[in-house]
Amino acid sequence: MQLKYHTVIDVRSTRGKNARGHKITSLAVHGDKLLVTSNDSRIRIYDLRDMDLTCKFKGAEINQSQIRASFSPDGKHIICGSEDNYIYIWRATDFSPSLSVRKDRNPMWERIKAHNSIVTAAVFAPKPHLFLSLIEDQQKSQTISVSGSCAETIPSSSKRTVQRMDSENSLNVISTHGALSSVHIPNAIDTITIGSTTTAPILPSSIPATKDRQLQGDIIVSADLNGCIKIFANPSRIKTGSSNFFPTEY
Repeated sequence: MQLKYHTVIDVRSTRGKNARGHKITSLAVHGDKLLVTSNDSRIRIYDLRDMDLTCKFKGAEINQSQIRASFSPDGKHIICGSEDNYIYIWRATDFSPSLSVRKDRNPMWERIKAHNSIVTAAVFAPKPHLFLSLIEDQQKSQTISVSGSCAETIPSSSKRTVQRMDSENSLNVISTHGALSSVHIPNAIDTITIGSTTTAPILPSSIPATKDRQLQGDIIVSADLNGCIKIFANPSRIKTGSSNFFPTEY
């Protein structure tokens, strides 16, 4: 099959320092949306039906690197690495919550302190429930192991009290740690920053619990310039709260 020329899109600002145009580092498509990343620290969405600029996303630093932005599997979010060592996340829908905000601009972002060098790649896992199932199974086995060791070393008169405390502690571990390995992961609440005027987290972390539900949440995989790969887990929580990603290094 021979490809035919269709059209050209001029990816640059109409005025200012970005009017001269910058190198395009990546393209991504989701449905009728075209996602363009360029070296002016801008990420743009174009409508493939009329080639018009739908929205421009700011926040990430992309000046010299070949950093690629991408859609989440459902197309509702955009994720990108950055030269300031963070992972940035934006909503790809509902661009303007206020009439006073331009509809073709989205300066509202959520970022995660991910690495100690430039984040060259960051993507959403296409099947997060597989990772979350591994997390849940590991936490269950760790809870059983801790409960068993306590029962062996404590007098029988104190077993009931200790087991109740173990139960409470295990629930606390499940709600505050989402690591994929047995290494100790610090609480990641301090690593997440809400940018601009955002009043709610970009990624939801609260969902009603059901008895036979499939595990839901978000998994992010990132890599940096030094070859470090991390997996961040954000399992859905019963209680309302901010997005909490917890890293694991490989």
